[in-house]
Amino acid sequence: MIVHSDRPYWVIDFFEEINAFNNCKIINIEKTDLDYLDETNILFIPILGEDELSEEWLLFFNKISSNIKNLGKTLIIFTCGVYDLENREDSVAIRQIKHICKFLSIRLFIYPLKLNKYNHNLTNMLHFINHIPNDRKSNFQFFIEKVVFETKNYPIVNNVAEINFISLDNGYENILSHYNKDKMVAKIEKICLLNDRKILNLSRLKKIDKNCISIFENIGNDHMQKLYLVSCSLHEIPFLKKHKKLRYSNLTANSISVLDVSYFPDSIEVIDCSKNIIMDIKLVYNNTIRKLCLFNNKIEKIDYLSNLNNLQYINLGLNPLISFPESIFDCKNIEHINLALTPIEYIPEEILTLKSLKILDLTYCNNLKNVSIIKKLIHNGVKVIV
Repeated sequence: MIVHSDRPYWVIDFFEEINAFNNCKIINIEKTDLDYLDETNILFIPILGEDELSEEWLLFFNKISSNIKNLGKTLIIFTCGVYDLENREDSVAIRQIKHICKFLSIRLFIYPLKLNKYNHNLTNMLHFINHIPNDRKSNFQFFIEKVVFETKNYPIVNNVAEINFISLDNGYENILSHYNKDKMVAKIEKICLLNDRKILNLSRLKKIDKNCISIFENIGNDHMQKLYLVSCSLHEIPFLKKHKKLRYSNLTANSISVLDVSYFPDSIEVIDCSKNIIMDIKLVYNNTIRKLCLFNNKIEKIDYLSNLNNLQYINLGLNPLISFPESIFDCKNIEHINLALTPIEYIPEEILTLKSLKILDLTYCNNLKNVSIIKKLIHNGVKVIV
């Protein structure tokens, strides 16, 4: 498909010559309400001195970027102007195009020279079009299999380890949140889970729902090792048992009220559920969990830590925890305990029996009464942070 403007009038010479070789359908941007793309599209965009997109072209790019069907399509862009010979990567128009299109990872190939009515080389133009790498002309499936969204960067091709949907724009949103397409979100998640990805990052997906969660519960994955579901408005932990090699899960900044360790596979090593509203904790026997992060929840009491017999790190900071969790004395491998910002009043002498303990964080534990224990811990070589 060729898309062009009415102006400048001489641009018709360019796309008619190109069309003689490619036989594309021709679309006038000013006489259509186009919001979809073909697999490969050739655009002739006027940049006539103002160095930014006209209202018509700005509207065009905003429309195509809001249609999920344009995911991974290819744009070959020729700019038409008379003031500059070269297309600068930092020009306003080029930056506008890249900024808008990157949410769908639309492939951009920008001819390095501006066209003008006095000088153009049809042979060079055709060479540029015909030598667009075939592996960059993608359909939806190819896009999901090969492209990684990288925070604050442009997509990276052929990264077999990770697929990351964090926004390329600001690092605080999820690309999928820009499209209210529940079925498409589920489809993307399903494909991601079925592929050989070691890392899946769907953080800040505000519209995640039970249908999306069911994807995790029903599809097993023998490759995924890390899962990020940060700030997804989750009210419960997905059942992740089928992800047999999952080692790290980050579920921070959600609305989870119950932590049930039985929902995780036997391979899990790190569970981070900080910044939730967890009140109830169910700790079944597990000998792989090394790190448990529960900072900033609603935990008043935690028992059965002895079920995590290889636990090395626990963070219970900023919880309404009054009593020291005595079951931690059965965790003989514990190295780091964080109780910062808790109203805890008393640390039992049994803490001296934890021979592996290296760090105890008591920052802003202002209600602590038996401060003498701190000197004993320091004498034993423990770093106490107060």
